[in-house]
Amino acid sequence: MTKRDFKPKITVFCCEHSGLLSADMAIESGFVYPERVRVIKVPCSGKIEIIHIMRALEEGDGVVIYACHKEACQFLRGNLRAEARLAYIKNILKEIGIEEERVQMHYLAPSNGAKFTQTLSTFYEDLKSLGLNTGRAEE
Repeated sequence: MTKRDFKPKITVFCCEHSGLLSADMAIESGFVYPERVRVIKVPCSGKIEIIHIMRALEEGDGVVIYACHKEACQFLRGNLRAEARLAYIKNILKEIGIEEERVQMHYLAPSNGAKFTQTLSTFYEDLKSLGLNTGRAEE
């Protein structure tokens, strides 16, 4: 399979107070985002444990977390916990030889379907350039 034919598999963790609402708005507005995207609703980005992100990477090519803006977290500091966990994971990925660009976090207002679609589409194209995740388990 060439990189051009490669279709990355992405897991998207969406805070139900921001990312999920933006994902819903994207669909309602007719925006189209890439195929092979699995959206997982979470009550807060701070509830996403390291093991969830690592397992998602084991099953796919990239992970995105969509969280509330830093000053707007419904749980006050959940997005800051998610940000710290993501930084820790990026260090682990570097150590084991997997591109840290395979994990991202974006802050969204609850009604930003356009930004949701744009960032996800850009991430998809970036993953296509990187190719198959070498840490991914066989399908």
